[in-house]
Amino acid sequence: MRPALAVLVVMLVTACSIGPTGPFKVTAAHLDSSHTCPEGSSNSPYQGHATLDVDNPTSKDVSISKVSAVITVVATHGNWLNKVGDKFDAVISSFSPKAVKAGSKTTVKVNIDLVCTNTSTGGNSSNYGDYTAEFTVATSAGTFKAKSQNNTRISAP
Repeated sequence: MRPALAVLVVMLVTACSIGPTGPFKVTAAHLDSSHTCPEGSSNSPYQGHATLDVDNPTSKDVSISKVSAVITVVATHGNWLNKVGDKFDAVISSFSPKAVKAGSKTTVKVNIDLVCTNTSTGGNSSNYGDYTAEFTVATSAGTFKAKSQNNTRISAP
């Protein structure tokens, strides 16, 4: 190979390895680990939290316009109102940040408005439901989904 051609090949290989390493993606979702619903409460509001790990290896900032979630019951124990497989559209009250800078990773914090009911007055800690969530994130780079890597437990002692 001629020296000039060899230098050109090295320059092309180097140029191809610089810059974006892939598309924007939501890499993980995590929920609060638990919430205890107070005795005697009826549709008592509380705020749940989730985090979404995002990666923007592209050369452009990506704006996030909407986060939504579907919550699913995955296990119950004791006297629990919801049944395994029940699904609920979550009410997302806020999320931040609203944009991810080019070439960066960040955590999007999500606030979820929830309610719980606990008609128990006996202090039975064996009443609980475990829930998972699937998030949909609408961005300027497209729409992405991420299922929570953990469950959240709501207990009604």
